[in-house]
Amino acid sequence: MKKYRIDKTKNIGNVIFVVEGGRPETGGTELRLLKKIFADILGYEVQELRRGSEEFIGYGQNPNFRVFALNLPKNQLTQLTEEAMDELFCKLREEFHIKPEDCPIFYLYDRDVLSYQRNELRKKYVKKYTDPYGTESGDQGQLLLSYPAIEAYLLSCVKDNTIEMSFKLGKDAKAALAREICTADCEDKTELHLKNNQSGILERSRGNGKAAHSFY
Repeated sequence: MKKYRIDKTKNIGNVIFVVEGGRPETGGTELRLLKKIFADILGYEVQELRRGSEEFIGYGQNPNFRVFALNLPKNQLTQLTEEAMDELFCKLREEFHIKPEDCPIFYLYDRDVLSYQRNELRKKYVKKYTDPYGTESGDQGQLLLSYPAIEAYLLSCVKDNTIEMSFKLGKDAKAALAREICTADCEDKTELHLKNNQSGILERSRGNGKAAHSFY
């Protein structure tokens, strides 16, 4: 098996992630996962801005290795407008005195087959945001669409042989995850992000090495 070495001395500068998920109370799974990877494992500084909040939450201090994990006011991909981004990036300029136009930007969104009407997504945002450093037309950022990968990853942490499972929609994967982490007398199985935080799923792994398929 090929081995890889993490170079923690590599200067990445400032990198911006705008993610779909995020809850005011917990930050949501996506923000917690970014914090886990970049702050806890790599030792970078992470500045998190949760949906509905005006204050950044910082993890670590390292101005040469700094990641911004941000939420827009709403999680729909259709909210990824220039006006909304200008307002969000204005907060970065005021708080950290950085220029977002000089940073690579990534938009991370989970999408399944029924998320949007056929042309609402494909014709506008996929073609518009293609380069994290900006295109010749001035559109900056790369849109990365994934399957419901967060739920699939969490399932692989608590259940063996998830490579044999498959789900067409994100809600189906969430239902399977709820059955795994909620007890029989669980009153509310919809608040999975909070229960994930309480059970510490992101801090452990069953080690089966493969996650469930998020799509057929």
